[in-house]
Amino acid sequence: MERSIFPEPAVRDLMQRFTRVRIYADAAGEEGARARKVQAELVGTETVPVIRIERAETGERLGMLAGGPKDAAAFVTFLREALARAGVSG
Repeated sequence: MERSIFPEPAVRDLMQRFTRVRIYADAAGEEGARARKVQAELVGTETVPVIRIERAETGERLGMLAGGPKDAAAFVTFLREALARAGVSG
């Protein structure tokens, strides 16, 4: 996803409007187990990848995509819908 979808111009442009937080929940061993626990507490799933968009001020969930987007067009739609829920034009 980071190599195939994120570099797409439409995705890259929209993602610049968000602050990214990354949890490496697919790591092996004890580190991965801790990361998956933190992820489950934060977003309610251990699915990798999971993308959750929330309003920074309130924690209101604006969108969540577990399992990753199928392609760049689907991800652009997901990002635009989250922006619309936030009252921001996409």
